[in-house]
Amino acid sequence: MVIGPGLAEGFNLIFFSNETKRFTNIYIKYTINFKSVFKLKILANVIPVTLKQMTQLSRFTFKNEKFDKVEMSVMQKLVLSNPGNAPAKIRWEKSTGVNAKYFSISPTEAIIPPGKDFPTEITFTPTDVSTKNDIEDELKLNIENGNSMLFKVMGNVPMSIVKFSPENNDTINCGFVHIGVGHKVTFLLKNSGRNIIAYMIVNLNH
Repeated sequence: MVIGPGLAEGFNLIFFSNETKRFTNIYIKYTINFKSVFKLKILANVIPVTLKQMTQLSRFTFKNEKFDKVEMSVMQKLVLSNPGNAPAKIRWEKSTGVNAKYFSISPTEAIIPPGKDFPTEITFTPTDVSTKNDIEDELKLNIENGNSMLFKVMGNVPMSIVKFSPENNDTINCGFVHIGVGHKVTFLLKNSGRNIIAYMIVNLNH
């Protein structure tokens, strides 16, 4: 680099380290006019990669309005922000809890650029928990070169009361059926509770 009379020039210094610690003994030497040698001391403090939670997770609950569309799943978006100056590589760890199967995460891995926000979808899908009210689990987010984050999630399944109509039990009487001839039976499901109910047939034995 050549610096003209009365002018000022500079150079860029890029510091990088995978170690989280304070650096105090780094020196850079530079020469002026091939004779004068100068030494520049560099100080740096490398801290772990951290993320900021921008949105709060509330309890996963189903809508209970008469004219609302009934869904089989409830989804919330968890937005994380990277306030640092380095990319944050994240990976969700698979839960081993008893209720892990009811909560899914998308995507499970990502890289969040510096100064950017990133949304993650967490979906609650209860399939065989009609006798339970609150379903809890803990989700762990691993951050490369940073500390892990834990998120507690809770889903709520309202009490359901469904009866066959006009029968008052769980039996469908097909009567006498000829061999090899199909017999169609129509029945109704009556919602006797105060909550909207979504149902699906999960098994049919012949």
